[in-house]
Amino acid sequence: MDRPALLGGGAVTREDSWPRWPQWDDCEASALQEVLESGRWQSGPQVEAFEREFAGSHGAAEAICVTNGTASLEIALRALGVGPGDEVIVPSYTFAATALAVMTVGAQPVFVDAEPETLNIDPSAVWQGVSERTRAVIPVHLGGHPVDLDRLLEVARSHSLAVIEDAAHAHGAEWRGTRIGAAGECASFSFQTGKSMTSGDGGCITTDSAELAEVIRSLSNFGRSRTGELERVGSNNRMTEFQAAILRCSLRRLDEQIAVRQSRVARLRAALRDIPGVRVAETDPRVTRHPHYQVLLHFDPQLFGLSKAAVLKGLAAEGVPLEGGYEPLHLMPLFRRAIDEGHARMLPCTVSERAAAQGVLWLSFRMALASEDQIDTVAQALKKLHHHAAALAAYATTAADAAAKADGKAGAKAGAKADAS
Repeated sequence: MDRPALLGGGAVTREDSWPRWPQWDDCEASALQEVLESGRWQSGPQVEAFEREFAGSHGAAEAICVTNGTASLEIALRALGVGPGDEVIVPSYTFAATALAVMTVGAQPVFVDAEPETLNIDPSAVWQGVSERTRAVIPVHLGGHPVDLDRLLEVARSHSLAVIEDAAHAHGAEWRGTRIGAAGECASFSFQTGKSMTSGDGGCITTDSAELAEVIRSLSNFGRSRTGELERVGSNNRMTEFQAAILRCSLRRLDEQIAVRQSRVARLRAALRDIPGVRVAETDPRVTRHPHYQVLLHFDPQLFGLSKAAVLKGLAAEGVPLEGGYEPLHLMPLFRRAIDEGHARMLPCTVSERAAAQGVLWLSFRMALASEDQIDTVAQALKKLHHHAAALAAYATTAADAAAKADGKAGAKAGAKADAS
């Protein structure tokens, strides 16, 4: 088998050969020109149309567009009356915004662990994390794979917890034939540049509650009512007409893009079956549509023969830039300090810690839109690294020793210079 690129062989592909993101065509160009010429750049027909279309496509009665996905979480919490003195249960294995939104409204996050296969929040851990101060839970549909809504909603209802779904990864996802968007009190979506629907930034909150939708809409528009009177303390979190126009085009492509990603993931799953130590995570049979925002690969360094860090480095050299996933929030200095000072709580998060350290690799939604031949290069690169694992491990050790010696020499020179001065 060909030598790995790190050892002087040729790469299996080029990093710049993967699909670029964001994608756009004449639809966006025409829509933006229309908004430009209209002279109405905010709070107009494009936002209203996108809210109707997005709500309809995601199984919700209402959709309220806002500036970004973090703001949508904050507004949802405020609309549900969550604030100082309250606790909100969040997964530790997620992006920081999920917990930052809780802290921004003055509440305290409670970090809990993930389920081993999907890395979604573990409903059993949610149950254990509830206290008399717990008001809500924010499950994250990680990588687009819906959380176990059957168990989670049972736990939430038994403890009277509001459920705010963080659906930033879950555009178009389905649980038991129903689109993610209204299983809990509300769901928060993001349209940031790295999302599978994007307008550069932006967010949306979906809900089946007309009453909650009115409060959310008011909070995102300075606290105004529909008649323009100030009813409450709100802020300016309105989406522009330009963003909504782009998102309407993006929504029209969503189903087709999901179908492509599903096909590519099925092909990758089959291709990885012969490679020890790496596999595509299984999809819960109750998930009737998985949009594969991130393709989760379970990784076992002992079976594969290389560490996660070595594999990521080797793949990058082969032109296959996989990602290492999240750092658990409870390990980050900000949240560790909050826990130590009593402004947050955590339960044991061993699954999250193991996944972050060695257990998972991520293939992005952008890469999952590639051609079949390009997707095959992921398996080709992994096979090459596994076949040459011993040589790559020796190479990594040699490189680390050389770096350590260089650091030592640099430190000795700096010390000698300091003594001389």
